Amino acid sequence: MTPCEYTKQHIQAYFNGVLDFIQRGRIEKHFRECTKCQKLHEEMFIDRLWRYGLRNVYLLDIKPDEDCLSAPTIEEYVEGRLTEEEKKKVEDHLTKCSFCREGVESYKAVPERETKYQEAEQRK
Repeated sequence: MTPCEYTKQHIQAYFNGVLDFIQRGRIEKHFRECTKCQKLHEEMFIDRLWRYGLRNVYLLDIKPDEDCLSAPTIEEYVEGRLTEEEKKKVEDHLTKCSFCREGVESYKAVPERETKYQEAEQRK
């Protein structure tokens, strides 16, 4: 099975948070390497925002600035999976960009992510 096939087969479980550490890592590594699967991830992320009735604040094709955060970066930030250096860079950007702040808040509001966000906050 190719990395793309594996990702497509497991992406719903990835979004539902039911993959183990190794499976999740395999998919996240592939997201960093494959622009097609990055696009799939971003489309599903936006779709989930719409499905839960959240404001559509994060359409990647209308980002106000090239430096705006990607959907995977927002996800990793909210879930506490960034290195300290990456986290600092994101937080610096968030102090200047209301668009990305709204994206972070919208991501936190997705019901199934609420628990993961709370767990990440407790680790801080």
